[in-house]
Amino acid sequence: MSKKINIQFFLYNLMLRKTNNLPLSRVSVWDEGGAKRSPKLWDCFAPMHKPPQVLAIDVWLFCVRPVTRISKLQLSCIILFALVSTPSLSQDQSGGNPKTNFSITPRFNSVGHFPFSGALLNRNLNFDTNIYFEYKKNGFFIFKSIDLQDKRSFINYLQPGIFRKFQLSPKLKLGTFFGYVFNQTREWRDPDSDYFTAAVVYWTINDHLKLENTSLFFDLSQSVKLANRFLLNYKVKKFQFDLYLWHRIVFDSNSHATSASLAINFPSIRLTDKVAIQNTVSYQGYLSHSKPDFAMRKGLLISVAFPITIRE
Repeated sequence: MSKKINIQFFLYNLMLRKTNNLPLSRVSVWDEGGAKRSPKLWDCFAPMHKPPQVLAIDVWLFCVRPVTRISKLQLSCIILFALVSTPSLSQDQSGGNPKTNFSITPRFNSVGHFPFSGALLNRNLNFDTNIYFEYKKNGFFIFKSIDLQDKRSFINYLQPGIFRKFQLSPKLKLGTFFGYVFNQTREWRDPDSDYFTAAVVYWTINDHLKLENTSLFFDLSQSVKLANRFLLNYKVKKFQFDLYLWHRIVFDSNSHATSASLAINFPSIRLTDKVAIQNTVSYQGYLSHSKPDFAMRKGLLISVAFPITIRE
């Protein structure tokens, strides 16, 4: 196993200790015999046993003990975690040829919303497009959102990012993301534009049921916030039901907000071999009394998407 894993693992845990005041002994590694023990300094210079499990525990600690402050050093460690992960961990364990996924998804929405922080913003018709590319579990995306009725609303933004995914087991996968949000309410890059990073755990229970949890840290250099999104996906026949639960934290003010949504994805209509129509109806609202000032208390969201599969 590459020594690069060990150096990355150790640096990332140094960031964890500095940020959350966690002792390094809270994270475990395995020796050659499979015995669990605390990591040592010299683990940086020798291959470790079962690195996928180490990385998974590492991310879990980072998500359940969120940061209160992020320095430039800590931000650099987060970027290192997202970008310098060893390629051997992200290879397809099935042994088959690596897949290339390339798609473009234009979509119209009846209300403005932030899909990863769980907020409905206004009742304006808006349009967004997501360009997604993945090869050998590495890739990038470009998400652009436009408010068709108000050029200065918060719905006007551009979000590019890069990612890497790790197949931890046949049914469990981990994704690490890093990118930048260009807020565009007044210009190409508003002063409050900032970085984001995220860790996503994907669990395929069976052909009908999937679980997904996203821990998104955003506004990293100004006022750190965490949006944790839990998704339960259930498929029956050609219908798909999505149950979302969001928890948003602003660390500077120690404010919390919890929202939920139930979405019904209707059977897609195939226009061509590459293009389809997908209609989604969801109802969303806040479970907590507190909410962001810019968000609506509750509302109905109707989306019509036109997924275009360029390569799969």
